[in-house]
Amino acid sequence: MLPDVAAPVKTAATQFGVPDAVRFGQPSLPDPISKPKQNVLKTAENLVNNNTTIKVLGGFMETGAKIAIGIGDTILGVTEVDRQRQRNAESFFNNVSSKNYKTRGELGSSTDPGRLAGDPSVDLFAGMNKVSAKGNLEKAGAKRIDTRRATIARKGIKSASNPNGVSQEFVNNTNNMEKELNDMRRHNNNENIKSAKKKGVDTSKLNPNEMRNVAETGDPGGDRGGKIVCTMMNESYGFGSFRNKIWMKFHGNIAPEYQKGYHKLFLPLVNYAKQKGITNKIIKNILEHIAVHSTIDMRQTLRGKRHTLGRLYRKIILPLCYWAGKK
Repeated sequence: MLPDVAAPVKTAATQFGVPDAVRFGQPSLPDPISKPKQNVLKTAENLVNNNTTIKVLGGFMETGAKIAIGIGDTILGVTEVDRQRQRNAESFFNNVSSKNYKTRGELGSSTDPGRLAGDPSVDLFAGMNKVSAKGNLEKAGAKRIDTRRATIARKGIKSASNPNGVSQEFVNNTNNMEKELNDMRRHNNNENIKSAKKKGVDTSKLNPNEMRNVAETGDPGGDRGGKIVCTMMNESYGFGSFRNKIWMKFHGNIAPEYQKGYHKLFLPLVNYAKQKGITNKIIKNILEHIAVHSTIDMRQTLRGKRHTLGRLYRKIILPLCYWAGKK
């Protein structure tokens, strides 16, 4: 007997689980899970973008990070010349060097991740930090080449009559390293001159010595290192000659370690405070506060008295200066 209702015939579509709606171009039903997820993500995105509190906290965190970097630079004695060297190194290795250097960190290593990978017998900068607080890759590269040149001069080139000499490959690698160093020098000189011009330096009016300083450091005065003129710092805080005389009189016979450390620590901060920006102004206000109260205590000390807050500042700062000056 035939059944009352004919059994449905399976089509290729139903066998492979493809809905008829999709097969015939009809829109499918919305995904009941993905839609709520999208709504939640959108709400979260709007909350982050529009929430004033989150924006303020983000601003504070960014400001705090900049201040921390400024303090770190101060402890290490980092100057604007050092920062220019850092920028030059970044742009050289990223855009100019034909060696395609990678740091150990970029290659996945957690050991000395900032050091450049490579073979130091072939690659001039292999093993050196790509960017460091006070490092000078030009000097480090030149020193490595000088050592190799001294070895060649001492041993000579290997031959039948000189079996203990260096190989011709060693000589060739040394020559290639010199080309690499010259490439970096040209790049750095160009970048330093560009940087000086952006700061308003008219290079056409510089004497040969100043122009050389600009090419080497980006500053007509050259790399002043830890040198700082006390009057410059005092005037940057709005001090007049009166307070300047107090500082000079009070520190006239201070040990050289204190002076050296004082210059090393405060030169970067003074340079940073003179620039425009929120964090620069914060640092400037802090330095002004410390300088004003320290000066009051110096004057009181000369009178046989004391100013408590200024004395506290000096009790903290002087040992730091001595420590930095001895390093």
